Amino acid sequence: MVLENPLARTIRASGQGSTACNTKANSGVLKLLIMTQFFPPDFAATGQLIEELVHQLGRQQVDVKVFTGQPGYAFDKGEAPMVEQQGNVQVRRSRMSQLFPSRIRGKALNGVLFAIRSILHLAKQVKRYQVLMVTTAPPFCQ
Repeated sequence: MVLENPLARTIRASGQGSTACNTKANSGVLKLLIMTQFFPPDFAATGQLIEELVHQLGRQQVDVKVFTGQPGYAFDKGEAPMVEQQGNVQVRRSRMSQLFPSRIRGKALNGVLFAIRSILHLAKQVKRYQVLMVTTAPPFCQ
């Protein structure tokens, strides 16, 4: 799901650029926030796909921020750095760790906790971005 910040669209359409907030929106650089539970070093396919997208967008001068969780599938790393910067891409990880990642109930609980943490992060950061992209994992079926 991709959402465009209607405030940013209104600012661009009106041509106003006199305040600091408007200047950021009109700077010519698209500001994108991607929220995804899985991102490398996690081995999840969703994270690998988003990583490739993020690096391609970064090469096209898009200011990309990724909000993600701590690794749940990575077997060699229990935790990843809280903040990483790679060119135009910044990766920020939730402080929540993975609880029982190998069990179905643990995965469901981790998904709920990540969703709550993501909503809190978004509530504080919403005005900084023009576009929001949210990814979800496939449903748990057994």
